[in-house]
Amino acid sequence: MKTCDMGWTQETLNLVVRAADRARDGITVADMRLPDQPLVYVNDGFLRLTGYSREEVIGRNCRFLQGGMASRETVRAIREALDAGREIEVELKNVRKDGTTFWNRLSLTPLRDQSGTVTHYVGVQSDITEQVELRNALEDAMLRLESLQVDISMNCARLQQGLEAARRVQRAMLPAGSYEHPQLAIYWHLLASEELAGDLLQFCQLDDRHVALWMLDVTGHGVGPALRAVAASQLLATRVRVASQLQPGNILQPDSGPCMVCPAEVAAWLSEEFPWEMDLGLYFTLFYGIFNLETAILRYVSAGHPVPVGARPDGTPLNINQESGGMPVGLQQAEYIEREVGLNPGEMLLLFSDGVTECVNEDFEMYGRERLQLFLSNHASDPADQVLDKLIQELSRWRGGKAFGDDISLMLLRRGASSPEFII
Repeated sequence: MKTCDMGWTQETLNLVVRAADRARDGITVADMRLPDQPLVYVNDGFLRLTGYSREEVIGRNCRFLQGGMASRETVRAIREALDAGREIEVELKNVRKDGTTFWNRLSLTPLRDQSGTVTHYVGVQSDITEQVELRNALEDAMLRLESLQVDISMNCARLQQGLEAARRVQRAMLPAGSYEHPQLAIYWHLLASEELAGDLLQFCQLDDRHVALWMLDVTGHGVGPALRAVAASQLLATRVRVASQLQPGNILQPDSGPCMVCPAEVAAWLSEEFPWEMDLGLYFTLFYGIFNLETAILRYVSAGHPVPVGARPDGTPLNINQESGGMPVGLQQAEYIEREVGLNPGEMLLLFSDGVTECVNEDFEMYGRERLQLFLSNHASDPADQVLDKLIQELSRWRGGKAFGDDISLMLLRRGASSPEFII
């Protein structure tokens, strides 16, 4: 039986050639001892990959596949590896016989004789066009993503600037501090559940006898509700403060001469100014009242807003009509109903948004009005400026330390003693 130079039998050599021809990838052998290092063997996989016949490629240098499509850097790397007798693996664009291009992963391995001289190079060609195109598409997508991230970052920065400006506007709509008068002290607290609150509150002195105060809660969260809250509170501030909504005598001042508009009329006016819009779905609840510093009576309207709770100095609850005065602003066309509550010296009245009573714990149990009344009764003798801080702590414990799911608005009124307790 004949043997080849490597000691293989002819049968073994034929088996190796048959196996190489069945390989999916292209396999070539170039003779480095001959001029221009021509191909002396190609398998069937190479012919399928390139579209050439065996007769068209045997005796030619494999560079004919490059067709001017391979990059200069890749061609230089191949040449340097061949000159040095090193292995190399590269990716380069090649051209088939029909002119179509494909991405070729080319692996070149040197074969040496007994003296160590490179006699042949074995090349393995794999069509990686799909992988390269997917990789390029991924790289393009990553570049676009990076560009989008830059745009998003810039937009976020602009949005944050806008939100900060909106927050400054909202803060400007809140009271500058507490209100202190010999007959009345007002303290407040507002915690926004998001960047912008849908709640707003305010109070202002209309004249030497009357103080107007209000609290409103717009449905939803975010920019839209915050803008609606600012707009409504701004209108209230200007309409109520400027000219004090003066008109001929009414039930607040039955004597002749100009007087303040009743709370029910203010609520009705707001309902006309802010009708419910189906597309936006925004409406708001309102508590608006006027406190008479001489009679210590608060006359108010509760338009869908929670009714206050109150307590005497000994902790007994105040008798407050818990019936609502009407639907939220924008949802009612009929007249609103007014209520009134008088405060004796030392008595407290707590105004709040539904974020307080609807605050839920880990068991999804709401804090509720009864617990709020009990809290106020238990702290009826505490300094008024500390009560709201204690209530926030109480709600935070009830919430299990988690962030509040809704805005928390609080306004505490305490009637002063006959003699001045506070200095304006």
